[in-house]
Amino acid sequence: MPVEDPSFLGSFIFFWGQKQETTHTWFSLFDEYGNKTEAVSVAEEIWKGKTLNFRGPKIINIFLSGKVAPDNIFLDPDELQSAEIKVLQNTSGFSVIWEIYPEDWFKKNNVNNLIKPKILKGLIIQQSGFKVRFKTPTAEGPYRLFSTVLDNKGNIATANIPFYVIRSHE
Repeated sequence: MPVEDPSFLGSFIFFWGQKQETTHTWFSLFDEYGNKTEAVSVAEEIWKGKTLNFRGPKIINIFLSGKVAPDNIFLDPDELQSAEIKVLQNTSGFSVIWEIYPEDWFKKNNVNNLIKPKILKGLIIQQSGFKVRFKTPTAEGPYRLFSTVLDNKGNIATANIPFYVIRSHE
């Protein structure tokens, strides 16, 4: 680390690894299998003072039925939806994993849950390239759709988008 730099604390890594805190990707520099995010390369560039040119996947945005995360996405239960991610570069050799989890809002004594929620299986209907079709869960509540893009060199990029399944109360 550049200890002589007056902005030394800006190069300090909060957590070097993978952890669950609101999501399993938020504070994680790696996934649970050791694949690296771009943040690992950026930290190395800062510490070593040279450009490393990360060539792994870079996600620009994730869309759920054309909406982005700040849109407050409310969906009906057991409804077919589509999502896609946009990536920055040539995508040959990339693969995508899509997963749906219940939102991790639980806090005990105002401390985040450290146990990853269980994946909701059977909701992904079809995936093709950077697009996916899925069914929303039947139970009302908050959920999150995750996308992980992997290359064949141990690099990843992640994106997720929250949504809320709400049953019509007519």
